[in-house]
Amino acid sequence: MEIIKTTKLTKYYGKARGITQLDLTVTQGEFFGFIGPNGAGKSTTIRTLLGLIAPTSGSAMIFGKDVTKEKETILQNIGYLPSEALFYQGMKVKDVLKLSADLRKKDCTAESKLLCERLRLDTDRKNDDLSFGNRKKVAIVCALQHRPKLLVLDEPTIGLDPLMGTKRLTFGIQNLAGGVSTVPALVGFFGFAEVLSVVYNMKQEQNVL
Repeated sequence: MEIIKTTKLTKYYGKARGITQLDLTVTQGEFFGFIGPNGAGKSTTIRTLLGLIAPTSGSAMIFGKDVTKEKETILQNIGYLPSEALFYQGMKVKDVLKLSADLRKKDCTAESKLLCERLRLDTDRKNDDLSFGNRKKVAIVCALQHRPKLLVLDEPTIGLDPLMGTKRLTFGIQNLAGGVSTVPALVGFFGFAEVLSVVYNMKQEQNVL
């Protein structure tokens, strides 16, 4: 099953090139990583797929739906982890997680609790008081708790404990995969070490914690 399909997808910012004539297919169960220098079009591709910016020409489909016409329906089944997590000020972690679940009209209580326990995340703390790494953990839970069909991860382990960050993130992906027939599609920006570590953990390790 094709999860993502782009056909001659093109985006220009005025006269500046973002992406040109991009043909891309990601199928269910596939891990797909973008690796390239600054300005290669990685961010532009992701933002276009998420409906955050409109393409200049060409098309992009997710779950067989046009990203420009059915964005809200598509986003219900996507988990997105940005490189830097920003939340409303003054909210407790548990309120951020509930808001994220409510926006998708889902009860994510059980999944959220499991992920927070694994990430050692205190849900009674205010997000303003959290370190960069702990804010990243909140974003990870938001991305995973609704059991999405597609994960989009932007530099997912930056800010996490270098010894345990990748393993804990991998647990979340493994736990998500356990609830469906195959591993969901995953698209992300990774450093070379990150992509090797995540793929190795997912394919080789039964117990990552």
